[in-house]
Amino acid sequence: MSPAAKAKAARSPRTGKAKPAPEPEATAEENGEVAEESAREAARREKEEKAAAEREEMITAGDLVVTKTHEFTISEKVTASAETMTKILDAYRQSEEPLIFNDVATKAGAKYPEDLVIAMYVLEELDFVRKFTAKPVGADAAGRSKVAFLWVDEGE
Repeated sequence: MSPAAKAKAARSPRTGKAKPAPEPEATAEENGEVAEESAREAARREKEEKAAAEREEMITAGDLVVTKTHEFTISEKVTASAETMTKILDAYRQSEEPLIFNDVATKAGAKYPEDLVIAMYVLEELDFVRKFTAKPVGADAAGRSKVAFLWVDEGE
């Protein structure tokens, strides 16, 4: 708005004289808003300090790892696949003979055992299990061989 337009707006449209200055409104201090804002500000600051302290505690405990590109927070969520894998591993730990993976995984509730067998290969690499090839005998001797594992780690 131009200075001339501001001056015109400040005058009364009926008389053309300057409008009386409006009465000052009650100040924020008079309304108690400053005290309330300070209490709000203090609560916000306290909340931020508490969050910062919790964050430092998580970093110290190793539950939060901060890099230049990511923040890694420990996850305790148990997925359906993790539960299934736990059942599979329990079956292998309790067995004294090799077990065919697809049979164990299906019994544990795996919809796609081939997706979970990779975990067993990792356990083999870490010397927790030994891998075997299971060939059918007797009347089923013509069937395909299957992968089987035997739990060998005793150091739990």
